[in-house]
Amino acid sequence: MASQLEVIYLKDFALSPGGRDVAGGPNSGEQFLKEVLEPAFLRHRHEEGYILVNLDDAAPVISSFLYASFGELAVKYGVDEVEKKVHVLSTQVPMRVTMVQNQYDKVRKRS
Repeated sequence: MASQLEVIYLKDFALSPGGRDVAGGPNSGEQFLKEVLEPAFLRHRHEEGYILVNLDDAAPVISSFLYASFGELAVKYGVDEVEKKVHVLSTQVPMRVTMVQNQYDKVRKRS
């Protein structure tokens, strides 16, 4: 079976990502998790392939958005499993990839 790749562009969800949760306003990390990231993760969880989340072409992304999406996914399903299936890319702002990794590190420290 060939490896499958699903590409998610943050800009398709929101050009201006919001904060942590839906109570804090539109385009939140919580909303991204529930509507985009977790459904994609579940589609690929037990299959070959992975998800590539492209964080380019969106306004600055704050750490609370990233924790509410990537961090909470890692809390729910485990950091190792999420890291195997969810790859992150940002050629415009490579620090965004580091910021996602920092969210995984926070989850690991809490475990």
